[in-house]
Amino acid sequence: MTKSVIWIILTALSIPTLRASAFDGHRKGFLIGFGLGTGITTRTNSEKYEFPYQQSHTYKYRTTRLAIMNDRKFGYAPSDLWEIYLTNKSAYWGSFDDGDGVIGLGLTKMSAGQIPAKFYTFGIGIPHMRTIAWDFDANNFGLFGGWGYEFRKHLNMEFNLLYGHRVRHLSHETETDNNFAARFLLNILAY
Repeated sequence: MTKSVIWIILTALSIPTLRASAFDGHRKGFLIGFGLGTGITTRTNSEKYEFPYQQSHTYKYRTTRLAIMNDRKFGYAPSDLWEIYLTNKSAYWGSFDDGDGVIGLGLTKMSAGQIPAKFYTFGIGIPHMRTIAWDFDANNFGLFGGWGYEFRKHLNMEFNLLYGHRVRHLSHETETDNNFAARFLLNILAY
């Protein structure tokens, strides 16, 4: 929840500082976007317990859920064909306190400078899990990629795949979490 609040505050504070001409309808320039959709998320968790002078034990479980997905982006388009942005791709199920996703740097390649146009997205980042405070580990990484179709100016549909790998080390335990999500979103993009 804290990361969502930080994103909302940063976006709200940055909007008044941008010139109105930055959002002139041409993709080149600043962009802010939000997407909402649905998808399936699968989390595979492995917990390995190691104690001195005892045999180690490993427990594994997998959970698959239908989830509400969202996507936020804030960035810049150097031309009408390319976008580079910071993004937070999240999945929520149950309550809004239970979910995960990837925060990172994304790149979008448009097939054409005018509407309608196909596009491809890809990026890398750090995975986040809403229910557990994860320590940073060099082995933690997240990836995403997908494709979509902009059918009207500022509106597009997108399908993307998301993968996150997290490792947490405790005194006698190593916990590994792998998350995979297939997402379908409707996005609004101001440019």
